[in-house]
Amino acid sequence: MISNETCPEIREISPVALVIHSTVAASIAFAAAVSNGIMLIILCKNFRKLSSTSILVFSLTIADFITGLICIPLMIFIRLLVPLYAQKGEQLLDPGAQSMVCCATFFSGLVTYIVSFCIMAAVAVERFLGMLFYRTLHQRVAKRNAKLVAVALWIYITTWVAGALPQNFNFNPELGCHLSLSFKPLFVLVVQSHYGLCLALCVIFYIFIFVTIKKHRNRINVQIQTNPVIAIAHLNQQKWTVTIFLVVAVFIATWFPFFITVNIIKEVNCILPWKKNVLFSVTELAYLSSLANPWIYTYRHRCYRNALIKLLQPNKIQPL
Repeated sequence: MISNETCPEIREISPVALVIHSTVAASIAFAAAVSNGIMLIILCKNFRKLSSTSILVFSLTIADFITGLICIPLMIFIRLLVPLYAQKGEQLLDPGAQSMVCCATFFSGLVTYIVSFCIMAAVAVERFLGMLFYRTLHQRVAKRNAKLVAVALWIYITTWVAGALPQNFNFNPELGCHLSLSFKPLFVLVVQSHYGLCLALCVIFYIFIFVTIKKHRNRINVQIQTNPVIAIAHLNQQKWTVTIFLVVAVFIATWFPFFITVNIIKEVNCILPWKKNVLFSVTELAYLSSLANPWIYTYRHRCYRNALIKLLQPNKIQPL
């Protein structure tokens, strides 16, 4: 049992701070769930018309929707509300139930964000192939491959995360949900390697895209001027390339502070309140990527804007 005698640095985080963090996180969760839910409805209604990139975006939107609907609420409950009620002398859950909720929080969070990173890497590869072979790319084959890749990534990541999570957690109710103390170094290394590999693929293939565009700019300009079909195809490929680049940039911008912070501030037994406040703040910042993604799609593509207007105001415009 950890106490102020054995660990004098332990201090209870302010109830006001817990309420503020809970409110901010709940607002992000609600907005992310609603916006991604609307995006899923739009994509489902036009699923047969989706391109290979849109199919991968559909999978990414599912991950963002799960984040807003499940991951963030679980985090709010176990890491914010349970300590808040504990300060009032109320126990929301027994230690066994708290351990199970912690397990579900880590499992859902790891799966959704590893899937998100892998999907963005897959889209980077798909965008490179789309820009390189925009004239000869067989759309039906590309769409089939995109579906297979999306399903395979979900199955693979869910399976190995479920199998790799520790069976016996070193759960301590006084410390809260810090199950990462139970993770073996190999498990952490594998998780970090997935993030690193996906980030490397995104960077490498976007460099390839930039070099390809620069190298073939003159030839592409001639083809666009002489063939309107190629011009439209190239414009669509280019628009989606920029869209996914923005998604990757926002993801890195929101998650980079989190990765840096958790490597500087370790979740050890003695953790000061200001460190917890910093950890909660960068976690909330990281969740903003799930909220931003559907708005990036809508802002960049008129078809999604029209579909959104049609969904919210059916009589406003003509059907697509």
